[in-house]
Amino acid sequence: MGAHAAESGYIDYIMALSKPATAAKFKQAREDVENVGGKVTYEITAGLKALTISLPEGLVQTFDNKDYVDFIEEDKADENTKRFNYYIYYQSD
Repeated sequence: MGAHAAESGYIDYIMALSKPATAAKFKQAREDVENVGGKVTYEITAGLKALTISLPEGLVQTFDNKDYVDFIEEDKADENTKRFNYYIYYQSD
């Protein structure tokens, strides 16, 4: 998987799921992201249970009160760091 850069008008985030991070939580989070016009770019299942997502600007607050969200933060890593992180995630599976 190559590194992903947010499209114009979108912002990349890391959404960590609350424990226990069940398949149902992953499914609900994915559906909710897609329902607001966002994209899930990767599911992290080793260690931290999270999604890397790309959301239209201004929509991150949509997820503030979702039970399945532990935290959500902007993915501010540069492209080289993202490439390294994706490599690490793949090696951990």
